[in-house]
Amino acid sequence: MLVYTLIFLGVAFLAAIFGYVGLASGAAAVAGISLVLVMVVSVLMVLGRLNDHGKSSMPPV
Repeated sequence: MLVYTLIFLGVAFLAAIFGYVGLASGAAAVAGISLVLVMVVSVLMVLGRLNDHGKSSMPPV
C-alpha cells in the first residue's frame, strides 16, 4: 500500500510541476494547485495512519 501511495504522490508531484509550467492556461494552474493540496492531505493521512499503528517515529500532528 505504501508503495502505491508513493507512486501516486510522485505522479501528482510531476503533474503539479507540469501545471505550473503551463501557467499560460489558468485551468492548468488551478489543476496544479489542486494536486498539491491533494498531495498534502494524502501525506497527512498516511502519517496519521502510521502514527495510529505506532510504526512511525514522527510526533502526532
